[in-house]
Amino acid sequence: MPGSVILNNLKTKYENDIQIHKTNIKLFLASPQGVADHINYTETVAKELEAIAHAQDMLEAINQI
Repeated sequence: MPGSVILNNLKTKYENDIQIHKTNIKLFLASPQGVADHINYTETVAKELEAIAHAQDMLEAINQI
């Protein structure tokens, strides 16, 4: 029982992480000039995509247990 609670909590965490990073990308693309310290736009979006990919990989791993 405790193991399933932990896995469910992790699943929720990674699902939320994906939504957060998607929102970050949408906000950044809608107003890139609003973020002064992001000079390299492509790199900024790539980092968010990497975070999404990581969270998706973790969800896949959890679903295989």
